[in-house]
Amino acid sequence: MGREARCKVTVAGRSVEGLALLESDAIILRGGYAARLPRGEILSAKVQGEALILTTSKQVTSLTMGVAEAARWAATLANPRTRLEKLGIKAGTKVFLVDVEDDEIAEELARIGAPQTQAAEATVLLIGVACVDDLGRTEAYARTMPPAAHLWVLRPKGKGMRVSEAEVMAAGRTLGLSLSKTLSFSEKLTGERFTWPRVR
Repeated sequence: MGREARCKVTVAGRSVEGLALLESDAIILRGGYAARLPRGEILSAKVQGEALILTTSKQVTSLTMGVAEAARWAATLANPRTRLEKLGIKAGTKVFLVDVEDDEIAEELARIGAPQTQAAEATVLLIGVACVDDLGRTEAYARTMPPAAHLWVLRPKGKGMRVSEAEVMAAGRTLGLSLSKTLSFSEKLTGERFTWPRVR
């Protein structure tokens, strides 16, 4: 999950109170004004007083959230982290990758020099699940991973999904894992990160 802030949303002269969520691929607005602003469509993000001013080809959206918070959002939008950075992967990180429906992730790992390895040797595990039954396989991998490793369970987004966030979290709790982060992995996949407690 990215940043979030309570704010006053102003569009076309109309202002309402709402909640803004800064995700990896979009800014989501909820509350009195609901909208999704894809980050690729934001032409500029500037701080004006206590507001973050977002300009797209269709409209200008003002989010009044305070000077400091607006500055943090503007900096994040200007210097986005890659998804590998958000996953905790850098050059030399050993990664276990299995059943992740994404055509680019293996190439991205190779490009930065993050070698793929077995679950028992990995620092980061990326495991794709398409249905509840797949969580059993995730359990087997989790039991072999090193104590300090991070396990990402990546599942389909949207309507018709066959495994929910609640089901993934329940599987993690059953194993004794701790949920430490959530992430929008791609347009099709979302993920939950689990770790072993510090004392196993």
